[in-house]
Amino acid sequence: MNLVVRGPSGSSGYFDDVRVFEITAAEKTKLDGMTPAEAKAYIETVYPYVDDMKNINAIYIRTPGRNLASTEVGAWESGTIKIADGTQFSDTTAIRTIDYIPIIGGKNYFFSVNYANGYTMGDFYSYWYDENKAYITFKADGAVATAPSNARYVRLAIRRTDRANIDANEVKNAQPMLNLGTTAAPYEVQKPSHLYFMDGLNLASNMDGSVADTLEFDGEGKPYATRRFKRMVLDGSQAWQLETDYVGFKRVSLPVSNIAKPVLNSGYCIKYNGKILSTNLTNTAYSAGDQLYVGNTLGIIITIDDADSGWTDAMTPGTTPLIKAYMNGWKLCSSTGGPYDGIATYYWKSVVDGTGITSDQNYVLNNYAPNFTPYQLQYQLSQSVTEFVPYDGELILEDGDNFVEVGAGVIVGEAVTPVSNGGFTRLNQTAFPESQFNNRVNSILRFYKSGKRETIYGTNLGQGWYYDSASTAYGNQRLTIGTNLYDPTAAYSVDYLALDTYKIGLAPITITGEVVPNIKEAVDDLTRIVVQAKADITAMQRGKAHKQQPQTIAPILVGGWSNGDENIGYVKYENGLVEFEGNLKGTGTNNTTVFYLPKELWPAKNKRYPIARVNDGVINSMLIVRVDGSVVLFSTGAFDPTIQFQLNCIFRAKQ
Repeated sequence: MNLVVRGPSGSSGYFDDVRVFEITAAEKTKLDGMTPAEAKAYIETVYPYVDDMKNINAIYIRTPGRNLASTEVGAWESGTIKIADGTQFSDTTAIRTIDYIPIIGGKNYFFSVNYANGYTMGDFYSYWYDENKAYITFKADGAVATAPSNARYVRLAIRRTDRANIDANEVKNAQPMLNLGTTAAPYEVQKPSHLYFMDGLNLASNMDGSVADTLEFDGEGKPYATRRFKRMVLDGSQAWQLETDYVGFKRVSLPVSNIAKPVLNSGYCIKYNGKILSTNLTNTAYSAGDQLYVGNTLGIIITIDDADSGWTDAMTPGTTPLIKAYMNGWKLCSSTGGPYDGIATYYWKSVVDGTGITSDQNYVLNNYAPNFTPYQLQYQLSQSVTEFVPYDGELILEDGDNFVEVGAGVIVGEAVTPVSNGGFTRLNQTAFPESQFNNRVNSILRFYKSGKRETIYGTNLGQGWYYDSASTAYGNQRLTIGTNLYDPTAAYSVDYLALDTYKIGLAPITITGEVVPNIKEAVDDLTRIVVQAKADITAMQRGKAHKQQPQTIAPILVGGWSNGDENIGYVKYENGLVEFEGNLKGTGTNNTTVFYLPKELWPAKNKRYPIARVNDGVINSMLIVRVDGSVVLFSTGAFDPTIQFQLNCIFRAKQ
């Protein structure tokens, strides 16, 4: 791959969002058969750009209910949409939806209004757009409309030919109804429901997806995560110690007693500058900085270049605050910011940009350096942990087809600070940085004043908060209210969808679930009210619990093999994965069976796993799990009663 900057000698350029992925031949054929827009959407979904390590996080699952058209005044504004090109223009006799309504292309939809309130055919229209919100076509409604196959959004407009001026309040009179199907459904107020899983969910997996965190619901409908992976920040708050001093770099460690026990060599670590540390599988022959070892007995080991840390070859930072300072982003330097000159008083500067020179040791041990992002480590746990996860809402499905949207980037309950200026009070406006949300906004979901939901109007109707010009928004939307209507004593918060979702997390590619019939299906409105009230009360409840772990089974060892310091065992989980654990020792014969698995745990194909000697970490052996249930050890080295082998591996059972 070539990235080229063209121009006169001395020209420079910057490249961002560059991604390189290895794909299969079948996937390439699939992409070759797509339109450019389809291929772009596929790549953005399956291979999104990320600055560092991202997990499935901040997920939303929502449905508008039977009526896909919002019936809230705040979702409509004055004006209509051009039939020729799908752009909006002023029209005092019409109202239109503010947002693009997500739909599924190729499906049948019926858009209707209440004719008894003064409407006729031709007074309401639907406008269809593709995934990039590029206009496709329109439909004069009152009849079934089949959405174009490439449509992903629709906007609606309603006109009154008998009035010169209407505003968004007209939606109450029009009673718009957009439903799936070939016939008009009876009008009902839109009854949206949702499940939001907040920022911090972080569901992870290994590289091939064979081991993954899961999100499920218990018998009471509460979501819980079974976590097979641990993500942690590596910084100066931890008990780092010096391991070895090499020429030009040093090896430091975080003992296993300070972390949840990992699976050997299961870690990925991102440095403060986004670099991925290379993995040293054997904990031997370190050759440079930026290497990582994750051990289930030794803990976390990383190597640090002296050029990064500012240390000299003669220094032994294990007896000083230097390791902790570096892990907080501080580089050792002279009093003027140059290379450390050996003086007794230590000075530090930001390892990122050289700013913030200080000699305050207490400060650097307790604060990050300017513009520093600490190392991020993720590794597989040797034992899974189950915990309830915070959520908001309750998803309710209607009889028949339902439109369900799944995505990432939902932010719930963020405290915000309105700013008053020139007779108006504003939120999320770029001209007032203190009013900006923490993330650029894609769309605002709900807005709260002292915990009570506020109505947001499409335009300034003099009644409260309204959507103001997007051109000066931090993202796509901002809010304004007349200062005469603003309460400065109240606390304000917001739920919204972030625009730059790659900074927050990824959405799941697929979700699976089932609807279990129960007595609640027999009650509609009352149940909905009760459930939504329950969701409001319990949405932010948080807590952790450890579920009883599956039983570890000790196999019958054969061929002269015996248990080492940690007994051999295997576990089968509910998702079909089988995990081995423990250490093996003995004088068995090479390439012979160690033990046998019961038939329900046999793999569909022979599985081979490199395993390490406990004594020195050298990987010169292989564990083979065969389709007949035999577990075989193969080694290139001699067997000795003092040598132990770690049997850490996971595979999926055929049954």
